[in-house]
Amino acid sequence: MLGVIRYFIQLVLLFFLFSDADFIFSTLMQYERACMSSASAVDVSKAQSTFLGTVTTKFTPEAFHTLRRYLGTTPDVKSVTNLLVRAQKFSDAGAAVSMRAISENDFREKQGILSVSTLL
Repeated sequence: MLGVIRYFIQLVLLFFLFSDADFIFSTLMQYERACMSSASAVDVSKAQSTFLGTVTTKFTPEAFHTLRRYLGTTPDVKSVTNLLVRAQKFSDAGAAVSMRAISENDFREKQGILSVSTLL
């Protein structure tokens, strides 16, 4: 765990030196990889929780919104919803779920997405 913290501090220092969007995204992905590699097979959800908590509290707003945009393009609506709920942006989380359901063409997929949102 100490290695992950040291790695995080190095990434944050580099992050403040360069505010490029590509660098922000690569920093986020490297930190997520470091969190996941330090976790055992049982603690993957804990590592994901640590990653999302750190992004919402310690990283800059640009990094948060970059990750939000990236997770919005993934096929799973839970990832972007988890990020937004972690940041206490509940209306944005609901909007993300409903926009994904509206954009879906298959009626069964719409029902599935909306039913998953009730479990959050």
